[in-house]
Amino acid sequence: MSQVILIAGNSKRFLDEARIFETFLRQDVGLTDIQLVETAYLDKDELARQLGNRFFQDTDQSPALLLFTGHGSKESWSLNDNQELPYKTLAMLLKSLARPLLFINACCYAFSVASHLEKASVSPEKVSVIATC
Repeated sequence: MSQVILIAGNSKRFLDEARIFETFLRQDVGLTDIQLVETAYLDKDELARQLGNRFFQDTDQSPALLLFTGHGSKESWSLNDNQELPYKTLAMLLKSLARPLLFINACCYAFSVASHLEKASVSPEKVSVIATC
């Protein structure tokens, strides 16, 4: 796994969860290319840009990991009190991904993302989803 992006929702507990997972990945797994994104003051366009820059501008074909821990709804991630990233937007970003991705979605209604990925024709061979809440 070459790149990891961990996205923490707008609560301290989500940030704590992401940091614990980051420590595990660095110390126990030995990964180093890890980016932790805090969404408390981030808007959806900036997050989409960061995801795009991190995973989609690169020609690297090695597997990647994406984790979201935070609040979610049937249609989106809740980034903070004023911003949501719709699953439809996320699905369109993931559709253009050339590398394999393990996507861990840890939020309420986590598996709701699956129907959006399917509608966008995101290949399950390219994007594997673990949904938990």
